[in-house]
Amino acid sequence: MNLSLPVRFTGHQEHEAQFDTLSINISKTAFLLVDCTFENPPESSVGQVLRKTIAPTLEAVRSIGMKVVFIHGDEHGDAKSMFTELHRTRRKQKYKPRAWQPTTPVWIPSIEPTEKDTIIEKNAQSAFRATSLDHHLRTAGIETLICVGFSFKSCLFYTMVGAFEHNYRVIFLRDGTHPQGENEFADTLDDSLPEKGWVRLVLTRLIEDHLGYSSTCQELSDAIKHLVY
Repeated sequence: MNLSLPVRFTGHQEHEAQFDTLSINISKTAFLLVDCTFENPPESSVGQVLRKTIAPTLEAVRSIGMKVVFIHGDEHGDAKSMFTELHRTRRKQKYKPRAWQPTTPVWIPSIEPTEKDTIIEKNAQSAFRATSLDHHLRTAGIETLICVGFSFKSCLFYTMVGAFEHNYRVIFLRDGTHPQGENEFADTLDDSLPEKGWVRLVLTRLIEDHLGYSSTCQELSDAIKHLVY
């Protein structure tokens, strides 16, 4: 069974977006949630996205039997790794070695795995680096990844880069991450932009031009409603 999903990508003119509808094979598609484990006050912006946007979308994709994959875990590196240098030692932060035992995340009640879902613990920004994610997806026959989660400019973005490098079709849901104007650097905020910041503008453009497509949780939910009902 196929799902018809409206998508956006870079057109022939780089400054113009192009729109189309992708026919997606549900049995070959996975809904990928990156770092949707931390708790936030319901009134916080991230809490609102988790509960009001991602949670109902998760419920919708489960209703049609789409595969669900949860990614979680802090970034780690050994004492001599480049990750540790860039994110710890050069910032005068202490190196914290990776625990031998897998971590047990605290799942948000409305966004938590079921026995049918897959859980992958990452050890870098990209969930594909030194994990079993690619092997698991290949074994399940997955070709397309629909991605939501946090942080947009870190783990979510680099996981999408990893997905492209492993030859998966990438679809980023623009409303399934930080609201516009957040997850920016202080000097990249710009209210004159529709995205409210240059990080959001550039990374979204790179996804739509180099890595795949974008859509929204609302468009995915609507497509599922049309399919189911």
